[in-house]
Amino acid sequence: MAAGAYSEAVEAALAAVWAEPLRESANRMLVRVYAAEGNPSEAVRQYQRYRQLLHRELRTPPMAQMEELIQALTPR
Repeated sequence: MAAGAYSEAVEAALAAVWAEPLRESANRMLVRVYAAEGNPSEAVRQYQRYRQLLHRELRTPPMAQMEELIQALTPR
């Protein structure tokens, strides 16, 4: 991602999410990559998918780090 190789970064983050869908760090990285490539709507969609999965599987909200990341992307 730092090198601007966004499609490769998205693929790597998607693979990490696919391997461990409940792992927040993988989902957070995918949200970051989408935002960095200038796709905030997809970043928000990924956050929403992750939030729904956490609620359905564990009955818990995302951690504060994820919430802070998404708040920086959404208008207030």
